[in-house]
Amino acid sequence: MPSLSVSRAVLLAAAILLALVSGLLSLKGALIGYSPLPFWDQWDFVGNGEIWSRLFAQHNEHRIPLPRLFFMLDNTLFGGRNAFLLIVVFGTQLALWGGLVWVAMRAGLPLWDLVLAGGLVGALIVSPYQMENFYWGFQVQFVLVYFFGVMCIWQAVAAPHTLLGHGVVIALGLASAASLSAGLVALPSAALVAYFAGQSRLRVGLTAAAGLAVIALYFYGYHSPAGHSNPSDGLRHPIEVVYYALVYLGGPIGFALSRSVATELVPLLADPVQAAKLVGAFGAVCSIALLTLTYRRRPQPIVYVFAGVVVFIGLTAIMTALGRWEFGAPQALASRYATPVLLFWAALFLLGLTCRTDKASARLSAYQSGLTIGTAMAITGLLATEAGHGLDLARAQHDRMRNAETAVMTGVPDYERLMAVYPVPEHILAQGDHMRRLRLGVFRRPQMDWLGQSIDALGPIMADDLCLGSFDSQERLPGQRDGAGSGPVEFAIRASGWAWIDRAPARWLILTDSQRKVVGLGRTVVSRPDVMAAVPGVDALTTGWVAHGWVASGQQMQAYAVGVHGGLCALPPTEHFVTP
Repeated sequence: MPSLSVSRAVLLAAAILLALVSGLLSLKGALIGYSPLPFWDQWDFVGNGEIWSRLFAQHNEHRIPLPRLFFMLDNTLFGGRNAFLLIVVFGTQLALWGGLVWVAMRAGLPLWDLVLAGGLVGALIVSPYQMENFYWGFQVQFVLVYFFGVMCIWQAVAAPHTLLGHGVVIALGLASAASLSAGLVALPSAALVAYFAGQSRLRVGLTAAAGLAVIALYFYGYHSPAGHSNPSDGLRHPIEVVYYALVYLGGPIGFALSRSVATELVPLLADPVQAAKLVGAFGAVCSIALLTLTYRRRPQPIVYVFAGVVVFIGLTAIMTALGRWEFGAPQALASRYATPVLLFWAALFLLGLTCRTDKASARLSAYQSGLTIGTAMAITGLLATEAGHGLDLARAQHDRMRNAETAVMTGVPDYERLMAVYPVPEHILAQGDHMRRLRLGVFRRPQMDWLGQSIDALGPIMADDLCLGSFDSQERLPGQRDGAGSGPVEFAIRASGWAWIDRAPARWLILTDSQRKVVGLGRTVVSRPDVMAAVPGVDALTTGWVAHGWVASGQQMQAYAVGVHGGLCALPPTEHFVTP
């Protein structure tokens, strides 16, 4: 085992620490932002029958049959709770990390360089900057497309030259293309890698032919979705497309730069779009330089995998720009795009470390490695300073979903809150009814069984001195329905207040009517600094609650707080009547 200097040991410890902290923060953010409620586009994929009937249909400009199969699996085996999809997301990223490190090891990277590179690459692959893909199960497509694309490129070099080996390469490319439109360039990238890495003509020809066939099939019956840039229009605006692509490639790093002390030295960097453009241009120049170096040095074939990944992500940046340039360059900074962009930089670092040959001088190789490692440390360290941005995204998601959950569970048309999770609230309510029948997602929660029961059946009511809070207000929303059986018409209600029980904010809120029947549910979702400042013993900011339910005119409503241990307590005042 090679000796380890003190400075190298410090670098190794820092790299490993960055990877661990990044992974833990991403996991924390996923737990904060998690909800079994569908979000945005996911509302179009409720129920296996609906998904199966549209398995190969376009979703915007994408065809996503593979993610749709994962959605069906989640519904069938895991109740459509999204947790399975998030496990797949994290598992896929960890597998991608392991694959990149394995390729680097096969490329002959020295042990300590391998450990250092593994830590830095890991910090990028699980960076919390890509939080949107970590808390939203629908985004499983964003990790699958790049995982299968990288595996396809790897196997174009590593798979045996047999019928099975060729089939593996093509199958991986198909899986990438079946995950997201970005996967259309996986097989062409793999064919280029196979060609320059000296693979057989049969491997190159079959891979290229399969890539062309996949593209042709993809666009059979294709239509350009409304509200999106037409790629053919983008070809007439090359400057805007290139500008968007550069901002895309520099997005996470440019955003972090715009919030760093570097802005004091270079005021231009204070604009995140401008900073991202400069970083993207730097990445493009480095890519061209390293790809040229790889071509001239002719390293061992496995090194071409990293070159192929750089090309693959570069092509997807151009594809994304062609379809999104009309939205404006700031849209390229979206958190979901960080997944391929950070993979691009990881592959660039690994290419810089492994693109060596025996002909290269030791001094030149050392200089190249030092420059690469120094740049990688600077970028991963800079991104680590912005880990809070990912957690902020997760907290915002948490608030959006919590605010909408009880409206969906009770079927109350609270459009203000529902529009935060999908722009057409009527669609949410219709799909929510479908989910209720199938008992998917939030409708598998045990709290759904509370509705219609007597509050006395849910447990004993705690003494008043163990509970603090109030039922502040109730508001009729524009919605009504026929009561059960021959009962009176019921009106949609939104109620609010605050609650503190068992020395913590209430977990759930229950609304009852005059007969003590449970008619509504609520969650603690509102920051109440006034309560925290005025009430001794309350040491949490989020104590405000919002509840939804259906109550007949003239009924007296009562709110009950549910503590973390399941205890119940009544919140004053008790005289809230629903007016006709």
